[in-house]
Parts: sequence; C-alpha cells; structure tokens
Amino acid sequence: MVAAAKQLNAFLRNWDKGTRGARTKQLEEFVLRCTDMTGPQLEDSLENGASLVLTRISAWLRLSYALGHSVALQLQAITIFVAASSGQRYLAEFVEVGGVATVIEILSLPQLPEADKRQAMRLLMSVASAGRHYKEIVCDGDGVEALESFMNASKSEELLEDARDLLVTIGRGNPRFSTDVHRALLRLLKSENAVAQRLACAGLRTLLKVLPTSQLYTKDEHGQPQPVLHAGYCEAAVGLLNSFNLQLLYEAGQLFSVLLATEQLEEPLLRNLLGVLIDATDPKRSPPLHMQASAARALGQLVASLPPERRERAVVELCLVPWLCTLLTRESYSPECQKAAVQAMQLLGLCDGKPLEQMQALLGPRALGLIMDSSDAVHAALGLNADVLSTLHPQIDAFLAVHRRSLKPEPLHMPDSMAALLDKAPAAAPDAAPDAAPDAMADGDGTSKPIADDDAGIADVAAEAPAPAPAADEAAATGGDAAQPKLA
Repeated sequence: MVAAAKQLNAFLRNWDKGTRGARTKQLEEFVLRCTDMTGPQLEDSLENGASLVLTRISAWLRLSYALGHSVALQLQAITIFVAASSGQRYLAEFVEVGGVATVIEILSLPQLPEADKRQAMRLLMSVASAGRHYKEIVCDGDGVEALESFMNASKSEELLEDARDLLVTIGRGNPRFSTDVHRALLRLLKSENAVAQRLACAGLRTLLKVLPTSQLYTKDEHGQPQPVLHAGYCEAAVGLLNSFNLQLLYEAGQLFSVLLATEQLEEPLLRNLLGVLIDATDPKRSPPLHMQASAARALGQLVASLPPERRERAVVELCLVPWLCTLLTRESYSPECQKAAVQAMQLLGLCDGKPLEQMQALLGPRALGLIMDSSDAVHAALGLNADVLSTLHPQIDAFLAVHRRSLKPEPLHMPDSMAALLDKAPAAAPDAAPDAAPDAMADGDGTSKPIADDDAGIADVAAEAPAPAPAADEAAATGGDAAQPKLA
C-alpha cells in the first residue's frame, strides 16, 4: 500500500509540475491502459485516487479549450470515467464541477477541430445515457440549442449523425424537454443542409414512433386535455417534397407513414398534401411540378393504406379524385404529374368503394379502363389524350369554378411606402364637433331657421315648397311637346 501511494503521489506531482507535452504523454498512457475499465477497476488502477485524477483532467480541459488548444485527448480520458460501469460517482463529480456546460460550449466553438467535437458528443452521449436526470442536465445547459446550431453549420455527415443520435437520446424518456427536442428537429427540416434535413427527418420519425400515449395530450389551465402534436409537423414534412434529393424524399415518405398512424395528425397530413394540388390550380402560388407529382403519389399511397371506413371518408371529404384529375386536364403538359396521378388512381381504384365510383363518374369507361388495365403508368399517361378525356374536362372545369367561388378573397396588399405614409398621418381629434351639423340654417335673407327634427317639421318644409306649373303637369300627363326640351 505504501508503494501504491507513492506511485499515485508521483503521478500527481508530475502532472502538477509538468508541461503540456508531459501531461499529454501521461494522458495517452492512461487512455491506453484504462480504456473499458469499470469503476472499481479504475479505483484500483489509480490507487484509490481516481477522483483526484478526474479533477485535474477537468480543470485542464477548461483551461485548454479557452485558449484554443485541442481537447480531444482530455475529453477521451474523461469519457473513460463517466462511461465506466458502476462509476456513477465519477459522473456526479464531473457534473458538479460544471463539466457538462463546458462540453456543450465546446460544440459551439468554430476554431476547434472536428475530432474535439466528435469526442465532446461522445462524452455527452455517455452523460445522457445515464438516465433522465442527466438528460435534463444536458438540456438545462442549452444542449438542444447547441446541437441544433451545430447541425445547421456542420458539413461532416459523420458528425451530423452523432449530433442526431444525441438529440434522439435526450428526447426519449424526457417528458420535460421532449417538446423542445421536437421543435429543434422541426426547424432542422427547413434547413438548407440536405444531410441535416434527412437526419432530422429520421430522428423525428424515431421519436414519434416511441412517443408514449400518455404524452400525446396535456392539460391546459382549465384541466381540459389538449393535443401535444400539431399541424406544424405535417407542414414541415410536406415541405420536404420540394427537394430533389432522393434520400431525403425517401425519409419524407417514411415520416408520412408515422404521421398517418398518429390519430391527431392523420387529417392535417392529408390536407397539407392536398394543399399542394390545390395551389397548383392557382398561377400565383403554383408549387414546382416535381413537388406536385410527389404529393399526388403520396396521397394515393397513404389513403389507399387506410382502413376502408376511414379511406372512404377521406376520399369524400377531401374530394381527392377530382383533385387528382386536375393533373390530367391541365393546359401545360407535365409527364411526371400525369404519371403520379395515374399511379395514385390505380391504387385507389384497387380499393373499390367510393374511390372507384368517383373515378367511374368522372373519367368514363374508356379512360378508366386505360388507367386500371395498364401495367405501366407512363404508357397509361401517354394514352390519356384530349379525345379520351373529353368527358373529364367539362366536369373538372365546373369543379374548379365551384372551388374558386368558395375561396375567400385575398387581403389587399399595401406597399410599405403607403403604409408608412398612413402611419405618419395625424389622427383626427375624437372630441371635435362636426362642422357639417349646425343647429340652425340660414335663410336667403340672412335670417336663420331651426332645422326640423321630427315628422311635423319635415311636413312643414314640404308644404312651403313651390308647386309645379299647371302647364308642365298637363303636358307631362298628355305626353305632348310641352314636356320635351327644345333644341336651339
């Protein structure tokens, strides 16, 4: 025991007096010797002085990152303590000295290399994996905001995957901050980085799949249950269809399936997808053609996968078949949109019931047979010429006319310059009496007469009016020339 104590004292003395190079060498030997050790094994290896070593490494970490030096080795050494089995004591000590806040701040420093940030996320993952209490500590230290900013700025796919995994970890089993994690992932769906969008989409899908039923509703101030999930999930997911990235479009389709399986989000999802087709009929808001095609294809797949009762209700309430037919009758030819519409109607037609009935009424037997009997959607779309769709065009025109009449007028857009002038205009004094309502009116000779306020006064005024000339009345009654104006 005396020899072991002397060995520990020598290690600590060399650390306290050593230079950066000497400490780096000591840490490299420690990492090589103690990786994958449990808590008791670490205590035995460091001669019951593991806490002293951890404290020194943590202090050096705070000093090194503030000076801009690489800290990957210090983070790796701390992870050995924090992730050690039966090493909860080391984790508590690291949290107590503010280690979590330090590691989160490291993620936001652009001058540090990627290796440092990779080790920082691994350390945070070890902390978050220790339980709900430590997940809340990471979130209290602005961990969610730091990870969101990192994913928006980083270009490394490996680091983005680590950040996504960490977000999912702190979002699971953490009711206090799960909403914050969801919001961060929803904002990342609108990021300009396609890789970040794809990974955020996959992370949000994972969190929604494991979301407990007890967390789908919360109580408001009056004790009434309110849904936690809102239509913003569907709006952000549908916005992904604007991308040309095939991997992102695949993840969006997988997210649609999870949203459809959530009772609160089924109708908002279908209406947001249908909104793409509705906007396509308005030249001012027409979305890109590839987005229209993706929305039509997704609508066919999702509605066809619903149970029969919910499927028929969705088809009727959304007027799905007529809106799909608008892609076939548009003036501008779009093969991709027509192909997507044919594929969607093929899926709906196989379900029988209301979808097939509406298709029969709109398309007619010839066009319907061409769509349903064709094994190739492209071939069917090419065969739908003006002659085949002759019965469809007038019906769709009437449908769109009814739809336009039911729309609310758009608010008048006022230029900013005009709005600024109106804001600067002085407001009229509210207490000023109107000048156009005098109590008395002047007569022709300068005398004033009171204004009649009742029916009797009005009758008196009418009685004073001069009577029309008899000749004029007689001429007007007989239709003679006296009533006609004479031309000079």
